[in-house]
Amino acid sequence: MFKKQKLTKTRFKIGLECPRKLRYDADPNYVNQNNHDAQLQALAEEGMKVGEYAKLLFPNGIEIEGLDREKSLEETNLLLKNDDVVLFEAAIEYKDTFIRVDILEKKGASLNFYEVKSKSYSPGKDSLTTKNGMPNNKWQSYLYDAAFQKYVVEKAFPAFDVTAHLTLNNKASIAAQNGINGSFRMIGQGSAKHAVFDLDKLPDDDFLNQLVHVNVDKECNSILASTIHPSFKTNSFEEVVDYLSNIVSDKLIPEPVITASCGKCQFQSLGLSGLDGRLECLNKSYPEQDLKSEDKLIFDLWNYRGKQSFIDSGILRLRDIPKSTFDAPEYKQGSGLSDNQRQLIQWEKVSSNDPMAFVDSVGLSEEISKWTFPLHFIDFETARGALPYFKGQKPNDLVAFQFSHHVIHSNGDIEHKGQFLDVGKDKNPNLNFIRELKSQLSKDAGTVFSYSDYEMKFLSELSTYITSSDAKDADELIVFIDSLVNKKSSRAIVDLLEVYKSYIYLPKTNGSNSIKDVLPAVLNESKLIRSLYCDPIYGKDGEIKSLNFSRPVAWLEMNGDEATNPYALLPILDEVPDDAMLVKNGGAAQAAYSLLQTNEIDPSLKGYLESSLLQYCELDTLAMVMIYQYFQEVCSQ
Repeated sequence: MFKKQKLTKTRFKIGLECPRKLRYDADPNYVNQNNHDAQLQALAEEGMKVGEYAKLLFPNGIEIEGLDREKSLEETNLLLKNDDVVLFEAAIEYKDTFIRVDILEKKGASLNFYEVKSKSYSPGKDSLTTKNGMPNNKWQSYLYDAAFQKYVVEKAFPAFDVTAHLTLNNKASIAAQNGINGSFRMIGQGSAKHAVFDLDKLPDDDFLNQLVHVNVDKECNSILASTIHPSFKTNSFEEVVDYLSNIVSDKLIPEPVITASCGKCQFQSLGLSGLDGRLECLNKSYPEQDLKSEDKLIFDLWNYRGKQSFIDSGILRLRDIPKSTFDAPEYKQGSGLSDNQRQLIQWEKVSSNDPMAFVDSVGLSEEISKWTFPLHFIDFETARGALPYFKGQKPNDLVAFQFSHHVIHSNGDIEHKGQFLDVGKDKNPNLNFIRELKSQLSKDAGTVFSYSDYEMKFLSELSTYITSSDAKDADELIVFIDSLVNKKSSRAIVDLLEVYKSYIYLPKTNGSNSIKDVLPAVLNESKLIRSLYCDPIYGKDGEIKSLNFSRPVAWLEMNGDEATNPYALLPILDEVPDDAMLVKNGGAAQAAYSLLQTNEIDPSLKGYLESSLLQYCELDTLAMVMIYQYFQEVCSQ
């Protein structure tokens, strides 16, 4: 049921993406995938910490507390009668707009507002606009946020001189102490969730050097004067605000506009219970097609950039794409799939309703023949704190806190060979992380695998960190990293994702190559994997040795005719605290690490989170083992 609302900062941003989304955002019956995205939630929590940190820069600031709109407006207006005052979360309303300003500073007849963001900014180096004065793409949403606030504040207080600022992470700052990030913790749930500063005393200057105020008044004025805006190409800024305000106040219902960006719309159900906003838009725009939620659409076509041309031609179902679209030569076994060939296979499988896997066993066998036993499968978990976790770090610097390591021996034996987890608060774990990885991988010359190029990119970044450190073993650690990331090295990491993409296509993945989608597809496709893991053979005392699953686990669970995604089974622990986060993906792992860095955490919760992290990362490398076993199976057929 649609709920009439005011146009807030968040809704203004959504409206610029797509005005129609405001209808779905205001109705809880529609699924919003963003509410189920652990990575986005982790980023939001980091942003809340930076927001609370920014308040420390204004020690005399007054918080406008509570979510009641009328009370917050009354309190704001009363306090603004003072000549000089700083307000946190000041409430300001103009017509059908309503904003809460992160920091509002009144000095006589001047109002300075500071919109706090957790994005990093390099003073004197980063440019917010292009050469022609338009907002730089990576800064556009932040500048429009500030411009919207400037518009509302100026309209609400026309007698004041209003200046806009973005308060950002300062790339040039270096933490002089440990625990800046951990000094903030999250409390509350849902819309009431927020960060609080956890120290009793006011921090010193060394603590408060992480942010920079950037005057963006010029950029905001340029936006306010323009008639070209995201989703609006001929409207003044005020017309855009009025149009979006009319939507949220239920005065008009915008017609859907279908574009290629609809593929990333958050208002699609994807198997969750609730209404599908994207499907509603598509059927309203193309009623003759009568699309169903189970239909494979053009948005599902892997890595294809010409989707807008299909939309312009009225083609929405993937099967309706003309075969001539795929300018791909006939595939030769052993050659490896090009992007066009992979797209063609996906189209053919959908068009003919063919659930059978495509496998190039010739090419895959040739690839496998290059690998040396024992085989090592590694996966990393890392975190980037918007505020530094450790002394010597800059905002958003990487912390490597965990890895998992499975091994397959030449006789076929599998074991969870090793792992690393360091959630301590007193020392950056990066050096010990790479030392332990080196120790575990340097005992033989076996091939090392990752799934995706993330591990390679991270190791390259870690090499830069080590170079600037005073570690006595820095040179040998850098040589070790180079042996893994240098493509000319005899032991360069093999990316299983690239191997999979080159020689296999599984229709049940619907074009996705994520390990979270490939693993259940493999379970459904492979008789070998199902037979191996249908019994509880995996555990500390199981046939396949585990370091973290105390009781034997059967990874195959059937839901009707479909295998359940093993990640859905986590955590497999005797006790799970009430309302504790479930670590089932990388975003949740980062959030768990961040929680473990807070100053006060219940010992039982700490133990649960550590066990959950260990199990999750172990499953990541076990998933790679299963994918390798599937490779072996299809090559033997």
